[in-house]
Amino acid sequence: MKELILIVDDNQSVTRGLGKLLEHDGYGVKTAHDGETALAIAQDFHPDAIVLDLNLPGKDGYEVARTLRQNLYSKTLIALSGYGQEEHKRLAKEAGFDYHLTKPVLVAEIEQLLKAPETPA
Repeated sequence: MKELILIVDDNQSVTRGLGKLLEHDGYGVKTAHDGETALAIAQDFHPDAIVLDLNLPGKDGYEVARTLRQNLYSKTLIALSGYGQEEHKRLAKEAGFDYHLTKPVLVAEIEQLLKAPETPA
């Protein structure tokens, strides 16, 4: 099995579809639909990467990323959002994301980031 991936998006179609595609390619996948659940799963699942929507109910993706980084999560964080303006990319970087992808995104783009060296592109 390849890496373990946590996909977090309040749109269940996104998590289900992306999850199935990544599982088909050999990744272990878990999903969440809100920030609190994402944090709980991350603590138990220990994912190698988290693909995280920015606009979530409750704790948004920025807050989830900050909390993960404060708790010493050092693995890959990928923001996946409909927000693609430079301001959103800056805020994502400040929150601790390694990468920012704007929806819609191809699974190949995510897999490329999962295979990338630790330094953000």
